[in-house]
Amino acid sequence: MKLELEYIFSREVDLVSRRAIENSRNPYRRAALLAHTLPLYVEG
Repeated sequence: MKLELEYIFSREVDLVSRRAIENSRNPYRRAALLAHTLPLYVEG
């Protein structure tokens, strides 16, 4: 999926789980990222 997204956007992408963001030690980064997230793919 990472390679496919990089191809679509013509740039490198990082895929990060929501849990990893929620567990971030940086409260400013965590708040900024969680305020602008939207699921692109939900497994299951």
